[in-house]
Amino acid sequence: MEGDSQTLRIQLHRILNGRFDEEDLRLLCFYLEVDYDGLGGRGKAARAMELIQHCARHGQLPKLAQSGMELRPDIAWPTVPAPEDKAPPSAESRARLVTGQPFLPDIVLIPAGKFLMGSDPRKDGCARDDEQPQHVLFLPEYHIARTPVTNDQYLAFTLATGYAPPAPWEDGKPSPGVERHPAVLVSWHDAMAYCRWLAKITGKPYALPSEAEWEKGARGTDGRIFPWGDQWDPARCGTPAVGTTPTGACPQGASPYGLQDVAGNVWEWTRSLGTKYPYIADDGREGLEAKAPRVVRGGSFNNPWAYLRCASRLCYDPSVRDRDIGFRIVISPP
Repeated sequence: MEGDSQTLRIQLHRILNGRFDEEDLRLLCFYLEVDYDGLGGRGKAARAMELIQHCARHGQLPKLAQSGMELRPDIAWPTVPAPEDKAPPSAESRARLVTGQPFLPDIVLIPAGKFLMGSDPRKDGCARDDEQPQHVLFLPEYHIARTPVTNDQYLAFTLATGYAPPAPWEDGKPSPGVERHPAVLVSWHDAMAYCRWLAKITGKPYALPSEAEWEKGARGTDGRIFPWGDQWDPARCGTPAVGTTPTGACPQGASPYGLQDVAGNVWEWTRSLGTKYPYIADDGREGLEAKAPRVVRGGSFNNPWAYLRCASRLCYDPSVRDRDIGFRIVISPP
């Protein structure tokens, strides 16, 4: 019997060490309610073995195999006999079962460097006062999501945490067919809660973008008016429309860095206050405790094209929830 148990542990270790990366292993520990950073081993192989030994000591090898299978269904997992008092699946496992893995965002690297922020009225006839003066701004390297957070990604968050789902969802789930649409009717506070959860389970500093990070990702470095250039082209963004569309439905409207849905679909929360330009990152506009309106960017499916310019900015109270406001996320430098 001991030999069978040892063989099983070897099989599980080969899978965890050979087919899982660090992020997979961290997520698996989250599903199993095990502190990944508390595993004392150095390196992935040692941590994988400590996780297996922990599960063996607590009678959780069946749960380890089941959670691993849910996370990576492409792998042939060994059969592990389940104890009679098998625990029900965790909320995190249910999130995986309902939404499908991965629910993590597709992240794009934005290299360090300068870009033109704001609008020049000599070039853009729609330039508003709060978009001026146009100025050169340097940003360090950061990563930003290719698309806004989708309904199925947000569902993973609500199932894992018990956080209240958006009002229109029935039985705690989005309507069939809109799983890949942007999550809407979420306030700035809701978006911040999602970021904190994702940061906790991944160990990465996910956050809402500053409006400067959002704008550079949307327009590149040359001050173009729209993500694709200076001329309006409705075929590149699917706007106007009667409602949201699946994220990435208009690849021809991508930004120079490959970001999708940065012109239309939904307005997107940023973490920034609506302070006047020029943009100065350390002047208090990025303070998260301030009870003041926050900037949204990108325009939405029901806005005129002037609102879909990369420099266009509006401000809303952080408690606002609307059918055309969603959010995307970044991994910012410390």
